Amino acid sequence: MGVIGVIVALSLAFVLVAVLAIGWVREVLKSKTAEMRHQQEIKEQRADAVKRSRSVIEGQVFEQLVPHFPEWNHTPSEARFLSRRYYKGMVR
Repeated sequence: MGVIGVIVALSLAFVLVAVLAIGWVREVLKSKTAEMRHQQEIKEQRADAVKRSRSVIEGQVFEQLVPHFPEWNHTPSEARFLSRRYYKGMVR
């Protein structure tokens, strides 16, 4: 096994190490990409939750204020508020 045999063996070892390193880097990049995608989904879901919460609160405030507007043709005591009891399934 002369010098050529050693060169071939070292070349094959180098190729094997390079292939393993490339596979490892590929897996790390997949993992990081998945983590970034997951973090982005969490941010979007939190923003959506905040938006929905604000909408609910605005609706509840509006529901309490409308009977006091001049355009309301009834007395405020005639208003029936939906409130939270309807959201929880306890309808009276």
